Amino acid sequence: FEVTAFKNFADHHNFTRNDIDEILATNQTEIIVTTEKDFVKINRLLNNEEKSRFAYLPIEIDFWNDKSLDDIILRRINESI
Repeated sequence: FEVTAFKNFADHHNFTRNDIDEILATNQTEIIVTTEKDFVKINRLLNNEEKSRFAYLPIEIDFWNDKSLDDIILRRINESI
């Protein structure tokens, strides 16, 4: 695929219907790709036809060392007790 347009929004942006209208007007025939996190917020503003124009990239977190993460969490819990 080829990126034909790019629009950047600040992290934790509160999407409005005006934002959606602007995005859709800029991309008449293209699939609009967003993050999964933003799609959750955008989805509530879309009608069914508009939803078919959006795709999202899922976000995963992998911890390389789960044991270290467990140790950090348990240490924090013990500190708060």
